[in-house]
Amino acid sequence: MMDLLSAVDRGEVDVVLVVDESRLSRDDLTGAVIRDRLSRAGVTLATPAGEHDLDDPTQRFTAKVLAAVHEMEQGLRTAKTQRGLRATASNGFWPGGPAPFGYRVVPDPAGSSHKVLAIDESEAAVLQRAVQLILDEGLSAWHACRQLNAEGLGPRYADRWHWRNLARTLKMTTLAGTWLYRQPDGAIPVEVPAIVTLDRWEAVQVRVRERPSGVPKKQHSYPLTGRLRCQCGGSLSGVWRRENNRRYYQCSMKSSEFDEKRCPFYPKQRPADELERRVWSVVSAALSDPEYLEGLITAAQHDRETAAPTQADQL
Repeated sequence: MMDLLSAVDRGEVDVVLVVDESRLSRDDLTGAVIRDRLSRAGVTLATPAGEHDLDDPTQRFTAKVLAAVHEMEQGLRTAKTQRGLRATASNGFWPGGPAPFGYRVVPDPAGSSHKVLAIDESEAAVLQRAVQLILDEGLSAWHACRQLNAEGLGPRYADRWHWRNLARTLKMTTLAGTWLYRQPDGAIPVEVPAIVTLDRWEAVQVRVRERPSGVPKKQHSYPLTGRLRCQCGGSLSGVWRRENNRRYYQCSMKSSEFDEKRCPFYPKQRPADELERRVWSVVSAALSDPEYLEGLITAAQHDRETAAPTQADQL
């Protein structure tokens, strides 16, 4: 759309073809701005219903009315769909979309046209193993994640678990037999087959919310995260090592899980204190140089003047 409007401003477009008034924009306000741009450039808006010369007041009014009608129709369709999905969930059926991990969508055994959730035995075994590692063997979510990966018990769409993803999955109420269909006006509970008992699920919630032993409560600061690049091109992000209680910046390409993207440079982790001191020495020297600052101001003013037309288009 931005490329189209830029071409309109350059006078390269005579007619804009739209398969339907509703496809010009998702809401009337944006559509009004686009039609105004087309009108100022003398461009005709053409739809299967006919052409609209936006310079003509009558046709411009007709285009606005049609756009408002299409927006209303879209709103009615959306509201009707949402009512149908809420009714489906309220009756205990699956409203649509991919099933949560540990489940699969199957036809209603009672013979209705709806779908319901059934336990996926292979995925449920992974979750039951995770609960066993945390509750029965006393592992944290992080260590349980490593153990699951070592045993080859991965998630649905990836080869390995990340501990945050595992903890988020274990927090789902679905595991204890209640799936929540969340809506702006409140969640609708739907009963589903339970993978673990309610007592064990509640016990897991306590464990996954515990702070791992040895992790300080202090929030570590990494002001250079996302602002520096490794020699390989990967970004540097902050990481705290519990074993030596030190902060580092590490390359995003360091992981051996992706050999083809692995960072070839060593070390892949740089001590944060040393790196921040080196960067600050450069920054403080620049801030103490009046000629350098004056050059920055001049460049910023030039960039602002150059970017003004683009910013106007974006607004």
